[in-house]
Formats: sequence, C-alpha cells, structure tokens
Amino acid sequence: INPREYPANVYRRTKAGMSGELVQAPEIDLFIQEEARVLEGCPGLGFPEFHGVVEHKDRPVIATEFVHGSTLRQRMVMDELQNRMPNLEVLVDIAATLSQAQNNGLEYHGDLKPENLILRNNRSIALIDPAVSISKYSAFVTTPHYNPLLTRTSHTDVMSLGIIMYEWYTKILPFDNVPYWFAGEPVFGETDRLYLSNFLSHHPPQDVNRKIPSPIAAIITKALTHPEYTIEQMHADLGDFMNR
Repeated sequence: INPREYPANVYRRTKAGMSGELVQAPEIDLFIQEEARVLEGCPGLGFPEFHGVVEHKDRPVIATEFVHGSTLRQRMVMDELQNRMPNLEVLVDIAATLSQAQNNGLEYHGDLKPENLILRNNRSIALIDPAVSISKYSAFVTTPHYNPLLTRTSHTDVMSLGIIMYEWYTKILPFDNVPYWFAGEPVFGETDRLYLSNFLSHHPPQDVNRKIPSPIAAIITKALTHPEYTIEQMHADLGDFMNR
C-alpha cells in the first residue's frame, strides 16, 4: 500500500455534528449490500460490470468484471518517479466519465480519490467504490482528504477531482486537519462563512509548482472554492485548454 493512500471512514450525523465512527461486521455487511444496490442501478455509468453478490464465509462479497489497468495512484507515483507532468488527457477522460454518469442519473460518486479511479488498458476510465450511506444509522462512507466538507452532492465529485489535480501537480494535498470542523452543518451568517473561508484557504497551486499552467490553476481553484462549479463546466474547461 502506498503511504499516500488514505482510507475511507464512516461518518454519522449526531446532534453535535458529523462524527467519525468505528463500525462492526454487521454494519460493514450493510454497506456492502448498499454498494451492490448502487452498482446494480448504474450499468454503463463508468463502473465495472456488476455480476452480483456472493457469500464467502457467511459474509457478502461484490462480484464485478475484472478491470485490466492501473489505478490513478499508480500512475501518479510513476509520474513523480520519472518527473513527468500530469497527463491532461487522463484528467479530461475522468471529467468526461463523471459528467456522462451524472447526465445519465448518477447523483454523485462521493468517494472519488486516486485509488478509486482505474485507467483501463483501452484508455477508458473505471469508477470503483462509490460512497454509500445507510439511512437506518444516519451513516455514510467517504474519504475526508478528498471530501473535507463531507458533502453528498454533485459538487462533491468536482471538489474531489480538484483535490486530485492539486495533488498530482504539486505532490501535496491542499487541506490539512480534515474533515472541516463544521462539516455537514449549514452556513448561515458571516461568522460561518469566515470559518469556511479560512478552512478553504490553501497555497495556490502555482506557488507550490511554478510549472502549472495558469488555466489549470484556475480550474483547480474553482473546483475547490466555487460550489456552483459543475463537472460539465470542469470538463469543458479542461477540454478547451487541452485543445489550445
């Protein structure tokens, strides 16, 4: 396991806000069954073909097609070792896959990170391990380093992809001390907005890596700080820059 890989966590909404939780085997099984339900309802939306749920030692296991390729994390590590800039075509393909999925009914992936993006050998993108929730326990799964506000909206994937781009170009993550202390709570007054603004402050990507093109830095900034920025707009902006 690469030391930069960050595990997903289970969060539960409580009266005091979002709380990280440890879960037991019965709850894990419920999460697996819910993920199976999500995958079964998303044929052709970028996920591996779903074959069903089987039991192994009395526990549910999801069976999907075997995806030939490598994770984006593996690609990022190789690029760093060989001192290569990120491949813009890969970013365009990821944004296109997410845009198409959302246009065809997927509300959000919700746990987008380099480990959950597979670059198939045929150059298409496979999405794996979508975030799932269990309403019975008010609990859901996500990775706070790529979803620091613990949101579950279409912009969640935009922000996650922006964080992935920031990391790929700079070799560091933009936010420390995740998740945001007030994650999951509505923003009402000036004080709330100030707290959120302070949290979202980060080193501009070009301050960390001066080789980053200005249009790419602008896309990253919008993805991290503009909640109205959509995956369609992000895909269009990446495509426009690539075609220059």
